Amino acid sequence: MEKLKKISLLSLGLLVMIATSVFATTGIVNAPSGLVLRTEASKNSTPLATLSDKTEIEILEENGEWYKVIYNNQQGYLFKEYVNKNETPETPEVTEENKNIAQTKEKINVYMIPVITSTVINQVEINSEIKVEKQITNWSYIISGDIQGWIRTYKIQNDINKTVEETPETPQTPEEPAEPTVVEPEQPATSKPSDNSNNTETVVDNTKGFVSVDYANIRKQASTNSEIVTTLTKGTSFKIIAETEEWYKIIYTGVDSTVYEGYIYKNLVTK
Repeated sequence: MEKLKKISLLSLGLLVMIATSVFATTGIVNAPSGLVLRTEASKNSTPLATLSDKTEIEILEENGEWYKVIYNNQQGYLFKEYVNKNETPETPEVTEENKNIAQTKEKINVYMIPVITSTVINQVEINSEIKVEKQITNWSYIISGDIQGWIRTYKIQNDINKTVEETPETPQTPEEPAEPTVVEPEQPATSKPSDNSNNTETVVDNTKGFVSVDYANIRKQASTNSEIVTTLTKGTSFKIIAETEEWYKIIYTGVDSTVYEGYIYKNLVTK
């Protein structure tokens, strides 16, 4: 009898471990200069390793401004601001209440996670039927045949019933605009060269700026074709040192004291 109890407890433990592995939340490091994995949730704790940009990790729990994670079979803490959490929703039971069907009118990019800078993993073709499983802010998690992933909601918002779960980060205004939050211009204005070389920079003194959208790219030059220096999250503050007609030149100091200098599109900023 005692032996049977031990076997049962061992089986239960294995099931818990398997379930934890299957349903664990993952994340991707978003730090071009690397991110330090530490023993405790403190900048002063002992470094364990430096994770390179785009490294995928398993998130165990949140601890204030930190994530407790597993990387390479090693547990530690990463500063949360530099980790894009991949919260892939569980597939809900299909019922008449949550079966939201739309038909695409154009090709739509499908992203790995609901972040504009994340990897495009597929593309839904024109006139494809898609089912919306979940919505968060400006993103929808969809299924179309064998394709699953995140798309921008504005691409289909006029074709679906608003019965899927919506969890906006901020209260919605009575008349929400149909267009999505501006992230960056898709292409430079046709009246200007692509590198904005004719834009004259004006020096700005003692001005502080804040990111006003979920994610904003900082680029090496004042152009959407320029290399991304880093990506900042909503509410992050920085110093504005100059401006052109469409861009701010900024300096941002990271939590690890790394100094970034580059350009951010003005529509993404409040001063």
